[in-house]
Amino acid sequence: MMRRIGARSMMDVISFVHGEPIPIRLARRGDIVRRGWAIGICRGEMAEFFGGDMINMAVVDQAWPVRGWRHG
Repeated sequence: MMRRIGARSMMDVISFVHGEPIPIRLARRGDIVRRGWAIGICRGEMAEFFGGDMINMAVVDQAWPVRGWRHG
């Protein structure tokens, strides 16, 4: 899929599906977040990553809204 849509990273793939990143302070529960190479889910004031690791949303690098699927 990455080659087909011209994506160079997972961030490009997520942006293709969900739109451009939003300011972290606007992220809501269920939105996709990134910290370094890890992709996780916003859980309110915390973000959850693979294995149940939780971090404060204040240290998340990017967030994407999950409001339905975009069709590119």
